[in-house]
Amino acid sequence: MARYIIRGGIEGKKRIEVLARVMRPTTTRLLQDAGLASGMTCLGLGCGGGDVTLQLATSVGPQGQVIGMDMDEIKLDLARQTATRAGWVMFGSTG
Repeated sequence: MARYIIRGGIEGKKRIEVLARVMRPTTTRLLQDAGLASGMTCLGLGCGGGDVTLQLATSVGPQGQVIGMDMDEIKLDLARQTATRAGWVMFGSTG
């Protein structure tokens, strides 16, 4: 298997959280420009710690659906925990 270029695990998630905070205004603008709206279905490939995935979920609201996928099971599990703490309902997981 090819080596994952972004450091994995908890350390990787912490680094990605910093990047997500710095890039949040740009990400928000990009999602708005893309026409993201309530009720849409979104797929976050390579979702990492779930920062953008949760931003997508907020944008599409309870009428929408967001699925986050990542090859780093540790970060994916941390993303699930963050989603649960934020009150998002999870119907299933592949972990």
